[in-house]
Amino acid sequence: MADNNPANQAPVVPPSSLSAATVADDPAHPADRGGFEALALRRQLAEQLRRRAARAQRCGNDVPSPCVSVCRVNGNNGFCEGCFRTLSEISSWGRSGPDWQKQLWRTILQRLDR
Repeated sequence: MADNNPANQAPVVPPSSLSAATVADDPAHPADRGGFEALALRRQLAEQLRRRAARAQRCGNDVPSPCVSVCRVNGNNGFCEGCFRTLSEISSWGRSGPDWQKQLWRTILQRLDR
C-alpha cells in the first residue's frame, strides 16, 4: 500500500534549484536515485567547480578550497563526488602551499573533462 502522506515523502526539488548544500543536507535527494535529476545535479556541480577553478587561478596565495560540501567518495574512482579530489588530496589541502593548490585545481578540471 502506497504511503500518500506528504510528511513521509521525499521532497521534490526541481533541478534548477539544486545546490551542493541541498545534496549534503538531504539524504533522500534525487542525486541518490539516479536518472535525470542526478545528471542535472552533476552538471551543475561541474559547472560550479569550473567557475571556482578559474577564480582560484587568478587569486594570490589565498587559494579557495574546492570543497562544495558534498562529501561522498565514489567507490569506483576514489574521487569525492562533490569536489573530484581523492581522500589524500583532501587531507593534504590545508598543509599545502598555493602553487600545489592551484595545480590541484587544474587536475580537478582535467577530471571533469573525462
